[in-house]
Amino acid sequence: MYKINQEQYKRIFGYFKPITKNFIIGSQNVSQSFCHFSVDNFDINNFDDLPLKLKKDIQYFPVRRKIEFLAGRVCSATALENLLRDGEYYWRLKSSNGAVLWPKNIAGSISHSNNFVTAVTIKLSNEVQSIGVDIEKIMSTQKAIDLSQTILKCSTPSDMIMDITHYITLVFSAQESLYKAFSSIGITLSYEDIFCIGINKEKKTCTLHVGNPINKVFEVHFYFSKYYNLVMTYVLI
Repeated sequence: MYKINQEQYKRIFGYFKPITKNFIIGSQNVSQSFCHFSVDNFDINNFDDLPLKLKKDIQYFPVRRKIEFLAGRVCSATALENLLRDGEYYWRLKSSNGAVLWPKNIAGSISHSNNFVTAVTIKLSNEVQSIGVDIEKIMSTQKAIDLSQTILKCSTPSDMIMDITHYITLVFSAQESLYKAFSSIGITLSYEDIFCIGINKEKKTCTLHVGNPINKVFEVHFYFSKYYNLVMTYVLI
C-alpha cells in the first residue's frame, strides 16, 4: 500500500467526491463509499503521480477502465478510513490474481457499473470471513427473459413479486455478490449451484441457496436506486 498525499487527495478525491456511510447487516458494521463519475471531463494527468506499481498495473487499460480502477481505489481508501477512523488514506495494491490487497483483519469488496463505483469494508471476526458487493444496471426486458430461461432458472414472470427486469437483475447481482465473497477466500462457486429461493421486499433481502459441498443458505441484502437505475447487493459469509 502507498499513503495518499495531500495533493493527490485534493485533486483526485476532489474530482470523484466519494460519499461514505455506515450500515448494519445483522450485528455487523459495514463501511461503504461510493461515487459517480463522468469519462468526458476526466483529466488523464491524474494518473501521472500514482505509485509506480499501480501505474504498471493499469498502463495498458483503456481510459474508461483506468478511471473505473482509480474510482475503485478512491472508494476503497475512503471506506477503510471511515471504518477505522484513523485519518489515513492509502492506495491499495493488487495481488497476483488481480484481487485487492486489504489490510490484515479487514475484508472488502469493490464493484462498478454505469459510471457508478462502490467499495465496502468490514472487520473480520468469528462471524465474518468475507464480504461481497455488486452493482448492476437494470437490464432490458429481453436480456432478463433470456437469463431467466438459461443461467438463473428463476420462476416465471407471473410468479414474481416485482417486474421481470428488476427481479432478474436483483438475483443476478445477488449471485455476483456471493461469488465475490467466496472468491476472496479462495473458493470458486459455480453459478449453476446458486439458486434464489425467496425475496423479501420489506427486509430487502434475497435468499440464495448454494448447493454441495457448501449446502448452505445466505441472505443477500439489496437496494434499488431509481435515480441511477441500478441495484446494489451486499452479502456477508
